[in-house]
Amino acid sequence: MRILERSPVNRLHWPVASRWRLDRHPPRPSEAPLARRAVRGVDDLDPESRKSHTKLQKAGIKVKPEVMIPLVGFKKELDLQVAVVHRVAKEVMTEKKVKLNYLVGTMIEVPRGALTADEIAQTAEFFSFGTNDLTQTCLGMSRDDSGSFIAPYQELEIIKKNPFASIDQTGVGQPIKIAAERGNATRPGIKLGICGEHGGDPDSAKFCHKVGLTYVSSSPFRVPVACLAAAQAALEEEAPPRPPSRRRRSNKPSEGRATASP
Repeated sequence: MRILERSPVNRLHWPVASRWRLDRHPPRPSEAPLARRAVRGVDDLDPESRKSHTKLQKAGIKVKPEVMIPLVGFKKELDLQVAVVHRVAKEVMTEKKVKLNYLVGTMIEVPRGALTADEIAQTAEFFSFGTNDLTQTCLGMSRDDSGSFIAPYQELEIIKKNPFASIDQTGVGQPIKIAAERGNATRPGIKLGICGEHGGDPDSAKFCHKVGLTYVSSSPFRVPVACLAAAQAALEEEAPPRPPSRRRRSNKPSEGRATASP
């Protein structure tokens, strides 16, 4: 746990026990209908969300908690959940006699959330672009069954790359760019990042750097690739433009060619 010392620790508030079917065992997030997933249909934090950061505090480790609300499309959705986070944080701090300085932000995973990022940034203190779901909701494609049609789409040159492996910069990239710009307009300097497997793709990492994202959250084995791609993007951005090459003219006559005397 010491590796977390004085570092941001992001806790995804994924309310698995959404109330879409109270008569059955709560579904896994991937099993719940899209309209009832994540932020929707929940009025409290799960017990582990209440405990996780206080455990670190009790261990004497100073962290910077960040609570992330996923799949937000309406500012009011976020407002209601942020109120829950603040209420629970107050309860925990009172009970455990600790002081937590924390941030509450959201995952931008649906087009409406991206297009209304200026409104959402009034409440959200950071954005994390959930590009897995954002790709699904932008393209109307399911990642789970994409294997049945991605290859034919590439053969027909409908798409150049698998959009679930490398960000579709022309399509999905536009909402990301718009959200980054509008979020910054409302909250200058807002923390922006990417959460998903795209973060480990070099082309995607370079695109994210270009539009102003500053951190990556992905599978551990993809982190080194993401770091290398981000460093390359930064170097390419800082490198001065190379002057056009000039060919030096030689006074020496070319071999085999006649020259005229003055």
